[in-house]
Amino acid sequence: MPPEIPTREVFAGFGHASEIAFYVLGALAILVFLFGVYLRVRKYRRGRAANRVDRLGDRIVHAAQIVARNATITRKDLYAGLAHLAIMWGFIVLFLGTAILTIDFDVVRPISPAARFWKGDFYLWYSLALDLFGVLLVGGVVMMAVRRKFFRLPQLDYTRADAQGTVYDRGLYLWDDWLFLGLLFFVGITGFLAEGLRIVQRWPGFEVAWSPVGAATAAQLAWFGVTPARAVTLHFYTWWAHAILALGLVAYIPYSKAYHAVADFFNLIFHNEDSARRLPAPPPEAVTAGYNRLEDFTWKELLSLDACTRCGRCHAACPIQTSGMPFSPRDLILDLREYADALAIGSRARLDQQRVKEDGRKILFGARVAAIDGLSVAGGLIKPESLWPCTTCMACQDACP
Repeated sequence: MPPEIPTREVFAGFGHASEIAFYVLGALAILVFLFGVYLRVRKYRRGRAANRVDRLGDRIVHAAQIVARNATITRKDLYAGLAHLAIMWGFIVLFLGTAILTIDFDVVRPISPAARFWKGDFYLWYSLALDLFGVLLVGGVVMMAVRRKFFRLPQLDYTRADAQGTVYDRGLYLWDDWLFLGLLFFVGITGFLAEGLRIVQRWPGFEVAWSPVGAATAAQLAWFGVTPARAVTLHFYTWWAHAILALGLVAYIPYSKAYHAVADFFNLIFHNEDSARRLPAPPPEAVTAGYNRLEDFTWKELLSLDACTRCGRCHAACPIQTSGMPFSPRDLILDLREYADALAIGSRARLDQQRVKEDGRKILFGARVAAIDGLSVAGGLIKPESLWPCTTCMACQDACP
């Protein structure tokens, strides 16, 4: 009897109905993702022109090097940098693993089944890599959750510096933080559980040797009394839980903190090397030298607002904020982002449902466009007492990852 070729059947035991349902849900998740990206791009197109495409090749290489090393995140916070490095590379490798499987099963298989490559030694190294990087992903998420819950860092406190009796609610910021971490964590955990339940059914030798985390999970499941027959049923439901969580994460990315994974890379590509060295000249058609409306921002500045992850490093580094004055660079950026979203996207803001009373008027950020259309940025959106204390020392820009 010839030796078993290392591989596994995709959708084994699921049937055509489950396979079709998965592809339908996958298509819906991608459409929701693309629509969210479209809304963001539509917002950027409302901004002024900015020349950021010179030396584009060099810009892309430089940005890729920074992202690959997590250089801007590890700097000044090694713990957060290492956790983020584990999450980022864990996510990238697992995403590439899914893409490789998709190419083999959905592209190569229908054209030439004999040309399929998801088997043999390739499959063994593939399994090992995904197991190890899956552990990195879960471990990084746990590190971040511990940091957010127990470290009590001032930069993770969303209290407004200029609150002073103002009624506001930033609870959805916290929900978004924990939902993002929770989705990543349970995508990883359900993936390992599905792998372990698959191994319990037959205990193939190559899986035990080349899927160490899956094999260890299978051993624990067997110790708890999960039989091969029982594993078949449990695998079906666990696989679907994993699939729904993963597809939900994909759909959620453009509407959440997770969008920084897209925005930050492009923000680094189009970075202004003269930033903090010289101020750009106001546009010739500008009524004032400052920013009074959405169209006064460049598309790159609107992109930069989306790149903010609310990490709070600028907030903790600002000497004005630490002196107790009603100013925070983080609050400034978040207010501008909610303002831009409400005007350009024309829907309720996703996160900061804050309420501010100005001259007897009640302004709801994230309400319909009419509620804030025409509101001046300086003095209206951003209160004068929250703007003029800034000394432009650039400590916030130095701290921002």
